[in-house]
Amino acid sequence: MRKRAKRPEWEKRIAGWKASEEDAADYAKKHGWNPRTLVWWDRRITAESKAAEAAKGFVEIIPSEETFAAKMPVEKVVAMLSSSTPYRDVEVILRSGRVLRVQTGGSAAALRDLLGVLEES
Repeated sequence: MRKRAKRPEWEKRIAGWKASEEDAADYAKKHGWNPRTLVWWDRRITAESKAAEAAKGFVEIIPSEETFAAKMPVEKVVAMLSSSTPYRDVEVILRSGRVLRVQTGGSAAALRDLLGVLEES
């Protein structure tokens, strides 16, 4: 009985398949794999990569003296914090674990730049 390939192996196989420019059926047959399995792994890895990429655009926000936390797109956080809506002070917790305390009503461009710099470092 053949040992089942795990994700890292399928990632290599998919990279080879895409580099070959062959269709899935021909490439899989040449290597003794089921073409449906090759396509399934490709879709799974692509979907997971897209989800991970989409998650990079979110930051967790926790308004000070409030009892809720939510994940929001960076642009929505910027819009919320730069609006004149009275949200009080807000703590933005970055993926790095750093905490940014912001008073609402500031410049959207400055806040967007600040969030971008802090997420990169």
